[in-house]
This record gives sequence, structure tokens and C-alpha cells, in this order.
Amino acid sequence: MDFWIRSAHYGSFRADLVRAEGLRYTAAADPIQHIVGGVVVKGRGMQRTSSREYSVVAGDAYLCPLDVPFDGEHEDAEFAVVSLPLSVAGMMAEAASGSPADRFTFHDMAPVSPAMGRHWSSTLSFVHRQLATPDLVLPTLLVDHLVELVASATVATFPNTAMTVAHPSSDGYVSPATVRRAVDFIEAHADQSLTVADVAAAASVGPRAIQAAFRRTFDMTPMGYVRQVRLAHAHNELSVADPSGDVTVTDIARGWGFSNVGRFTSLYRAEYGQSPRRTLRT
Repeated sequence: MDFWIRSAHYGSFRADLVRAEGLRYTAAADPIQHIVGGVVVKGRGMQRTSSREYSVVAGDAYLCPLDVPFDGEHEDAEFAVVSLPLSVAGMMAEAASGSPADRFTFHDMAPVSPAMGRHWSSTLSFVHRQLATPDLVLPTLLVDHLVELVASATVATFPNTAMTVAHPSSDGYVSPATVRRAVDFIEAHADQSLTVADVAAAASVGPRAIQAAFRRTFDMTPMGYVRQVRLAHAHNELSVADPSGDVTVTDIARGWGFSNVGRFTSLYRAEYGQSPRRTLRT
């Protein structure tokens, strides 16, 4: 028999790898108001509320129910788990669909489809790999990126109010001056944690309106614009860095919130016509 938990904590974001090899155990939980979800790596398990029972085996994704007591059973199981505030998912849903963040919640423990379950599983696998290095302290922007990645995957994978509530189709008019305020805010705070809600608040409009305005003006979302600005900062750092020093492309990429260095390299090459490594060397 073997039982252990490996955990990584970054503020209100937590990732755990739990193994209970050769054991069968049950656990009960009081109602929760934050996201706890995972994927079964091996073994089997079950979650149950007063009205719903959901069984899982290796490869299955699950979300713990919100606002109701629940219990679970696990047998010879290993599973990867993440925990983060519900408000983060609410903001992501509001930015994408206009669903009010303060009324956002999830309806069920099971994914909306097997394909989305696989997407959730691959997202958790990626996030856990980023956090697996012992004694590694990730840059704040990189942690924010991982949290938003998990939140977006959760909103897309599990049934929630953003999928079922109808919202007004009008995005509202946003003036060029308002877009300029949003751009100025992004450029002044690109080294800090940013969400669509932050950008919208700085421009004094709603998240859905600023999304539509950025698509009309720049053919990208506000967070896409944030990525462009951070890419430019990374380019500047690579350009002035000492090629014989200790700074690496990975260091600079992660410092500006790019968790996937391969993806960063592709974006960089498309924008600047050469690899970030070449910029650093020259």
C-alpha cells in the first residue's frame, strides 16, 4: 500500500498529484464554492451527491460539485487535481460570452463530451508538468497564464451557466478614445496580472464591449493584444541581453508569461522573422 500527495501552491491556485495505490477509501466533503477538478491517472473512483452519482476510471475528467455536500470513493487510484477560485472562471466566461461573472456556476461533474474531457486532461497534464520541478518558483505572469488556461478549459469542458443562459447580442459602441485608454492601460501594466475585466474596467466599459472593440480595431482580443505587448518586451530583453551571460530564452519567455517555450518561439518567429535564440546570440 502506498499513499502520498505532491502539491504546488501559488496563492489561491493549487495543483496536487494524489496516489492511493492498493487502497480503497471513502471521503466526504462539505459544500465548496471554489473549483476543484481533476483527471484519473489510474484506478477508479466515484463522486456522489444526493441527486447524482458519477463514476470515473483512468483517463476520465471530473469536476467536484459546487454548493452541495458530496462524498467519493477511490480504489487503487492516482489522480491529478487543480483548485482555483470560481471567480476566475466567471471572468473568463463573461469575457467570452457575456455571461454575468457574479452569477456564473457549474451544473455537473461530467464533461460535456469525451473530446472536451480529453482536452481537459491534456490541459491538466501540461499544467502539472510546468509545476513538477522541485523548488522551482514560477514568475507571476506565468502562474497567471496557467490559472487562466485551467479556468478557460474548465469553462469549455463542464456544463455551466455560460452555456445555457441567453445574452443580449448587442455589444454596444466603444469610441476610439475608449480603446486608446484600454491600450494605454495594457502597455503600462503588461508586467502585471491582467484580465479582460481589468482592461474593461480601465476603459470604463463592460468586458463584452471591449472584446468586440478590440476585434474591430485590431482583429484580436484584448488578451491577444496583451500577448503582443509582452512579446515585444521579451524581444527588447533578448535584443539587449549579453549572449555570453546566464540569461536564456526560457528565462525571458517565462518572465513574460509564456509557459510553452515552443509556442513562444513560433509567435516570436512569426512577428520578428527569426528565432528568439538568434536574437539573443546576435
